[in-house]
Amino acid sequence: MAARNRPPRVRRRAPTVSKPPSWGSAYRAKKYKNDVQFRETAKERQRDNYRKRAHGTTGTVNPMRANLRSLNSFGNNRSVRGRMVLTFTVVEMADVLGRSTSIYKRWLSLGQAPAPTHQTIDGHAYRLPEARAIAHVLADHFDEFDYYRQDHRDTRRELHAAFDFARGV
Repeated sequence: MAARNRPPRVRRRAPTVSKPPSWGSAYRAKKYKNDVQFRETAKERQRDNYRKRAHGTTGTVNPMRANLRSLNSFGNNRSVRGRMVLTFTVVEMADVLGRSTSIYKRWLSLGQAPAPTHQTIDGHAYRLPEARAIAHVLADHFDEFDYYRQDHRDTRRELHAAFDFARGV
């Protein structure tokens, strides 16, 4: 077959709609810089969005208070020095605190939380009094703050002191 000579296709663009001047990042940046009320509203909106993403709701959520009432349901009986004792692994302790395992392990590596000291068949674990002490101190902390940073030294000292007291050291 012979090839036909066709003219090239011309793509037609959709007509553009001009946006009002109030749209666009340059306008918002200028308004953010100059308008205090707009800036504070934007900051509060960002904080609310962060809280929704972090906690699933607006406002402070402290699941530790509810978990303290049913602390026994989080742990498991394990053999510690030949006796069956209710213990909590790092994963179970993270569940009690309502935090992810990776966050709790980060706290352990930074020294923000005391490391478990009892050897079980599942690895190291906390006993019930130690877990209760950690949960109480951190529940009090999270009533005041939404986060636990390295510079919260008073909480860290209180946490380690309560842990040592629960261990009988």
